[in-house]
Amino acid sequence: MRTQDPILCYTLDDVVAMLQLEKEDIRELIPSKVILAMKLADGELCFPMFQFPELDFSGDLISVFQQFPAHWDGWEVTSWFHREHELLGDLPVNLPRTAENLSRMKLIIDLETGLALLP
Repeated sequence: MRTQDPILCYTLDDVVAMLQLEKEDIRELIPSKVILAMKLADGELCFPMFQFPELDFSGDLISVFQQFPAHWDGWEVTSWFHREHELLGDLPVNLPRTAENLSRMKLIIDLETGLALLP
C-alpha cells in the first residue's frame, strides 16, 4: 500500500478570507456537504485543502461530496479521497478534476456504499 501524505487543512479563518463569506455562512454549508469540514478534538473546524485547488473554490467536488451517504461525516469523506481505489488507479485527491474523473468517483462511491441501482 502506498504511503499517503498527511491531510492538510485550512482553518475557518482561512476559508472566511478565501471565500469572503461570514463564518456562519460557511458553517451552514457544511451539513449539505457544499464545503467539507472535519471537527477536531478541540472543537475547531479543519477544511481539507484538496477542495480548494490553487486557493480557489470552484465547487467541482460538491456533487461528489453529496454522493456520500448523509450520515458520513467530513472525516469519512476525506478519508475516502485519501485512499487508493483500484478503479481510479490513484488516490481521488490526486486525480485531475475532469468531468470523466468526477463521474467515475461518483459511480465508485455508489458502488462502495451500496447505493447503486442495479438493473
